[in-house]
Amino acid sequence: ENLRKPLGGRATREEIEKILVRIGCPVAAQDVIFLARSGSFMYNLHTPESDRDYYIVYSHNKSKDYYKAFQSPPGEYRKHETRLETSDKRDVDEFTATEVGNFLRHLIKGNPKIIEPFFASRTIYESDEWKRLKKLRKSFLTERAIAQYKGFIALQLSQIKNPKSSAHKRPNRLQKVFYYAFHKLGELLRVIKGGVPTVAPPEDERKRILRIRKGPLEGDLSPEKLVEELERGMTECFVFDKVVKRWLVRKLVLGYPENGVRHRPAEVDVGHLCDWLLDIRKSRWIRSSFACTG
Repeated sequence: ENLRKPLGGRATREEIEKILVRIGCPVAAQDVIFLARSGSFMYNLHTPESDRDYYIVYSHNKSKDYYKAFQSPPGEYRKHETRLETSDKRDVDEFTATEVGNFLRHLIKGNPKIIEPFFASRTIYESDEWKRLKKLRKSFLTERAIAQYKGFIALQLSQIKNPKSSAHKRPNRLQKVFYYAFHKLGELLRVIKGGVPTVAPPEDERKRILRIRKGPLEGDLSPEKLVEELERGMTECFVFDKVVKRWLVRKLVLGYPENGVRHRPAEVDVGHLCDWLLDIRKSRWIRSSFACTG
């Protein structure tokens, strides 16, 4: 079985079960709402040394029992491995499985890693429930999400500039931190300019990020020059965002015609997410009840 091959979001329950068993994830296939190879594979920025990292959203099949006891079901299962002596993890299967209630909490916070799966094309399984929520994906690109993108890039920059940080202590870690920062910077620029995340960057952008990831960091890819480039990119984001917001205010006041640039909401519509979650809980409870009586 070639688990590196994406299945276009249409995997069967048997294919999902094989993956879950192989990676050691304690989630039942029938409870899976979304499944994808995540990280560098989803971004099309993986290398031969990359691990096989999976992201799973599921609905706990015992949710009704937890809520009767005024408790939440398990929020997350994780399996991740850190190798201090090498960056080669080609033989490693890792996963994060997030219960759908916990997933929505992170979505409300505007976490870019939670928003990305809605725009990803390299997925393994998307349930009908996921596809319904996916129709709202542009509304998740809020002011809070923009702030999260900026915060993520700023965090990578702080690690790069601090010689005592973990970015300088493990093999090839500095290249990886730069790759994280440039990937998110590209997405941030696209969103601020009125577009959407591509998740897998355009080919010219992809080639440059891979050059950074593979190293060496010298010449035009020296750490000093890359830091300057990231800081210029952040400044561009700030200036463009400020200009767009001023234009939108003038448009609202003076009635300028629509030209494709729209106002971003400050937050996601929590009411829509609650309705979606309630539909999932009800349908899964009914399904499990019929299974028990059958």
